[in-house]
Amino acid sequence: MEVRPSRPARLAALLAPLRRGRRSRLDVGLVLLAAAVLLTLGYGVWSSVGYRSGVQRGLVSKLVLVPTVLLVAALAARNGWRRTLDRRTRLAWGVLAAALVCLGGGNAASAVYYATGLREWIGRLAEALSLLYFPAFLVGLLRFPQPRRTTREWLAFYFDAAVVAVSGAVLVWFYVLQPAMTTRPLDLARTLVTIAYPMGDLVLILGVSSLWTRRAGGADPVLRFLGLGLFCNLIGDVMYAYQTQAGSFFRGSSLELLWMAGCCLIGVSAWWQHHEGRAAWRPRGLAGSASAAGLAAGAPAAGPPTASTSLVPLVAIGSCYTLLVLVAVELDIQALTGLVLGGVALTGIVLARQVATVREDLRLQRETSARENEARFRALVQHASDVITILDPDSTVRFASPAVARVFGLEPAELLGTRLIDRVHPEDMGGVLVFLDEVTRQAEAAVAGSWRMRHADGGWLSMENSGTNLLDEPTVGGLVVNMRDVTERWALEEQLMHQAFHDPLTHLANRALFLDRVSHALTRAPRRQYAVAVLFIDLDNFKNVNDSLGHAMGDRLLVDAAARLGRCVRQGDTIARLGGDEFAILVEDADHLPDIVQVAERVTAALAQPFPLDGKEVFVSASIGIASHTGEESTDDLLRNADVAMYIAKTRGKGRYEIFEPHMHAAALERLELEADLRRAVERSEFSLMYQPIVQLTNGRLVGVEALLRWDHPVRGAVEPTTFVPILEETGLIVPVERWVLQEATRQARQWQEEAPDAEALTVTVNVSGRHLQDPTLIDDVETALAMTGLDPKLLVLEITESMLMDHDELTLQKLQRLRGWGVALAIDDFGTGYSSLSYLQRFPVDILKIDKSFVDALGGRSDRPVLARAIIALGDTLRLKTVAEGIETAAQSEALKALGCGLGQGFFFARPLPPDEVRRELTRQTGWGPPKRMLGRR
Repeated sequence: MEVRPSRPARLAALLAPLRRGRRSRLDVGLVLLAAAVLLTLGYGVWSSVGYRSGVQRGLVSKLVLVPTVLLVAALAARNGWRRTLDRRTRLAWGVLAAALVCLGGGNAASAVYYATGLREWIGRLAEALSLLYFPAFLVGLLRFPQPRRTTREWLAFYFDAAVVAVSGAVLVWFYVLQPAMTTRPLDLARTLVTIAYPMGDLVLILGVSSLWTRRAGGADPVLRFLGLGLFCNLIGDVMYAYQTQAGSFFRGSSLELLWMAGCCLIGVSAWWQHHEGRAAWRPRGLAGSASAAGLAAGAPAAGPPTASTSLVPLVAIGSCYTLLVLVAVELDIQALTGLVLGGVALTGIVLARQVATVREDLRLQRETSARENEARFRALVQHASDVITILDPDSTVRFASPAVARVFGLEPAELLGTRLIDRVHPEDMGGVLVFLDEVTRQAEAAVAGSWRMRHADGGWLSMENSGTNLLDEPTVGGLVVNMRDVTERWALEEQLMHQAFHDPLTHLANRALFLDRVSHALTRAPRRQYAVAVLFIDLDNFKNVNDSLGHAMGDRLLVDAAARLGRCVRQGDTIARLGGDEFAILVEDADHLPDIVQVAERVTAALAQPFPLDGKEVFVSASIGIASHTGEESTDDLLRNADVAMYIAKTRGKGRYEIFEPHMHAAALERLELEADLRRAVERSEFSLMYQPIVQLTNGRLVGVEALLRWDHPVRGAVEPTTFVPILEETGLIVPVERWVLQEATRQARQWQEEAPDAEALTVTVNVSGRHLQDPTLIDDVETALAMTGLDPKLLVLEITESMLMDHDELTLQKLQRLRGWGVALAIDDFGTGYSSLSYLQRFPVDILKIDKSFVDALGGRSDRPVLARAIIALGDTLRLKTVAEGIETAAQSEALKALGCGLGQGFFFARPLPPDEVRRELTRQTGWGPPKRMLGRR
């Protein structure tokens, strides 16, 4: 509960800035108020001296009164522009300022008329402006924020104002004017004007008292100072009326001092209002109080019904009746006295009866309101979805709302007298006891808790609960516990949480959860090597499964692979799917490196087994990178090191594992640099082509060349193709590079034809990667290259590996058939090293078989490779395909191939890859290549 500061403390807080040694800016309002007060005090001192003539005193009084009123009007107008006040309060003070201006104008006109006496209308103007002050001021008072009045309340206020005005007029007439008229004749107009002033003051006092009683917080200093100022004006106007009728009034009397004092009190009210609505001046501790809010707080809430809004009308009526009784008794007219006393008594009884009736109506209204509230709350409790219970401190149920039947499947009567904790899950019993203890110790403070409770069918419900201690509340006398069934919400939250941290396909941990587990493992791990290790797993050739069997079969393979991984690890290890075909395993508490290697070996063996998919056996392998914690790595470092090791495993043949070594990181960084350089190599024209001759083995004549890509790095120099070509294929840069190779090779072949007659039938072979073969731009790239250079399509040979035909079935067949229709030849590279099925040779438009170097190396030795070479050559003859032997390095190999019937060959025995100019020179001068005239004598 807020403690409201005492009045002296509040006033001291408001005036505290005045006692500061230095102010940031001048308080204009305080200067205006001080000027008005000083004028009033100065006039009081001056008037007490009592010298000068009446005219001089009258002029001085007006010269002091008018500025005082205008200064107070300026203070009121200042509130009308105060943005921190609400709109109604600003409007009210603006109207009050206008009323004070009318009063000041009337006094100024009166001073002019009194000083000159020339114009009668000036005197009438002065009276009109002075009288206009009262209705304007009343309108301003009624503009202040207050509860909205009904039509009945407005009528009651107008009747009260009439009662006050008439009663005041009667009293002024009897006690002020009537005695004065005994000595002077009656001036009716002057008398009415004289009576109007105190009547107006009484009505304004009624307005302040009405505003006072209608505010929920009662009166504050703003209203108090307003009321005091109006009361001073009332005393002055009553004295003015008496002295005017008695002929004893003179200008410059003490009455002006009363009016000035009243104006100064209104000025204090305006100054107080200004600073009450200003947060920087608000005293500490007043926030929320009626005084701190002032009239700027807006329309306050109405309080409970009251029997009256103001006692002023009753006091006015009582005064008149008292006067009537006194006059009747004083005149000693028995009949009139009896009638007067009887009328007063009857009127008093009627008023008392009316008050009693009003009080009874108010009591009935309160009872009706209480019954309506009770019915409303009963309906809320009866239809609430939450279970509302009242418990004893030992959890005995004394009340249960009907929602018990819907939530727990029990009737409320079945719970009454039982203990709530008897239905709580045993694991949550301790938390419930702590909850009840906290609720019992904290009076009227809400305590939250959650636990599981047994349903009537034996199941468990998750409940979210809130308890309040109302033991001291007579109508309750217990612990109120609201219980809400959140079983479905918690289940949904758990499901969402699981989805947020698990892979939806395999239900393994995802990357976010895996990184979190690794981070916690590193925090707990002792500072020794192999305490924490990460295995990064990538399925080899998984893309082929998606391309050939579809993504649905690929998803089934991933699910089966996840299940196999689960059988390869310990119970405490964590398996995660990082995305696509990438998995990871977190191994904790390993003592030695062999323990981690065993996990990798189990995974390699498990994934090497065939996967049955759609009636077929699909084989994939796994490349695994192993990284262990040495005491310095972060979570990201550990995962990155395992990824680097996995990449090394792929480059070294796939289907194996590699353990991370520090130099691997440097190699990975170097690879990143190479990749960045490769992206700019085409733009910088760093690539070039070398051409390896293909000769006819029978006579050594040059019949074709194979275009080989070379990269001359501006810093590293010549980079081996085995280094940069795999990067081109992995990044997809191989497609634009091979597009350039097609254009350059066909252009060069066409140039040779123009420069050397023997080059008219020279074929040019271009290697096509699997990425380019799959790319939809391949057909357009070949067509564009042939169109740009004008080369005969029959002289272009596209060389692909055997595995590409197996990886791309229908789509590859359509592309190759279209190219074959143009006359472009197709060569199968490394034939015999891939799949054992040869049925694709009948389906695809193959023209040339290239015997792998591994078979050529065995010629002349004691292995079965010569048999394989002989079989490939015989297969080519059977299918009417040309055969080209690769990697011929000795004369014996060349002779053996000729003996087997191989028609074409290439290798260092004939020539190393040559630049275009050397190929052109050889074309212009050679009549046959091979022993004894090998090209340029190169080996």
